[in-house]
Amino acid sequence: MFDIRGNLPQAAVVAPVPAADDVLVLLERELRLLAGALLGGSIADLSELELRLAPLAAGLTDQTESRSVIEALVEASCAARSCLGQRGLADQRGKLEAESLPARMLAEIARGARVGNADLAQLLGTDTWQLSRAGRRLRDAGLATRTRSGRINVWDLTVNGRTELNRLRSHERRADA
Repeated sequence: MFDIRGNLPQAAVVAPVPAADDVLVLLERELRLLAGALLGGSIADLSELELRLAPLAAGLTDQTESRSVIEALVEASCAARSCLGQRGLADQRGKLEAESLPARMLAEIARGARVGNADLAQLLGTDTWQLSRAGRRLRDAGLATRTRSGRINVWDLTVNGRTELNRLRSHERRADA
């Protein structure tokens, strides 16, 4: 279980339990925030929503209906976050640093790399663990999508990924000039 700030708790942190009428107001507000996060493609906002609601649901032991609705909202937020990342619809929150592993991986994807993680890691001069983290960052930022074909990862750039790759390439051209 995480605390409200997203950190592992030293002791289980449970949010204060609101009155039954306040739960409806809270649910309405959080549903509107969920809709806004989806429309904005914000994985960060969805994560924040989950981190706020999970401790609250844990504290609602005597209000089982409210608890199950809040747990369902957390599950919906988690599913939405996953779909945004997988479909490349997430808002790009940050730019990649030139020559970083995610930037180099993005360039390999653009070149059409259709290999297993071990092969791609060797090609990029890293290990599979670091490659996996870089790939997750690309997916979470909405820059790339990944599907599996046997043991081969089929990576594709999203529109945001192509835009970011062009930005990185123009940055390299300016640095070379």
